[in-house]
Amino acid sequence: MVPLQLFIESLIVRFWHVKDYALDSSWRIGARELQHNVLWYVRQGRFSLSVNGTTYSGESDSAYLLPSGSEVAVYAISAEISLISVNFDAEISFLSGRSWSELLRLPVRTEDPAQELAPLFEHMLVHASERQRIGQSLLLQSDLLRILSALLDHAAHSPPADTAASIAMDSRIHTIVDYLLGHPEYLPSIGELAEFVLLSESHLRKLFLQHTGMSPLAFLHQLKMEQAKRQLILSNRRISEIAFGLGFEDANYFTRLFGKLTGTTPQQYRRQHRLWTHESKESP
Repeated sequence: MVPLQLFIESLIVRFWHVKDYALDSSWRIGARELQHNVLWYVRQGRFSLSVNGTTYSGESDSAYLLPSGSEVAVYAISAEISLISVNFDAEISFLSGRSWSELLRLPVRTEDPAQELAPLFEHMLVHASERQRIGQSLLLQSDLLRILSALLDHAAHSPPADTAASIAMDSRIHTIVDYLLGHPEYLPSIGELAEFVLLSESHLRKLFLQHTGMSPLAFLHQLKMEQAKRQLILSNRRISEIAFGLGFEDANYFTRLFGKLTGTTPQQYRRQHRLWTHESKESP
């Protein structure tokens, strides 16, 4: 699995609403903390945007991701501003809503000179206007997921438009996460993780609590269980093989930890979630 793919697959998104705005030079938003994630696509105009103390130049043919919990302030620069605004909730399932956009490395500002994002936002407005359509909410949720997918592609293939604060999470946390995802067989001690990024164990604990809301050990265990879930669903490998492949020397300990963190055994999880069209026999 490529780095960060596990987080993407564990992302839960809930669309709230989309609205088309035509604003003038008097537009101003005083400093406020956002209760939901907000996506803007700017068709026309210029404004100054502050996100957690970092200033961005708001310009046409650009998208802006304002994460929930961030402090935002805005004032208009041009006489006219046209933008589409989308509100939604998002979280990585095993991180309790903490830092999802930072873990996925989505910048605040994404330039769209070829206007590849524009049609996706415009489609949302069209679907939002179809009041009598039974599946409207599903269409809007799908539109939002397509936009987030496009933003991830942009982030993966081009440098962020504003480097200064595009990734608020400490780079050493990213280094550890990337390495763990790229080496699923590695089950390090906290001391080894701290040494890996040249930190003391106490400093590493503070960083993880600050950025993930979890201790390094709790994060490591949750990460391993998410990897185990995927293997239980998509493979017929024995439970012991999955445990050893994730760095656990004791398969019984792995099973107990899985039960503690998920509320079910690996065997039960496999029976409940496996691909039912799979023809091979289930491995114990």
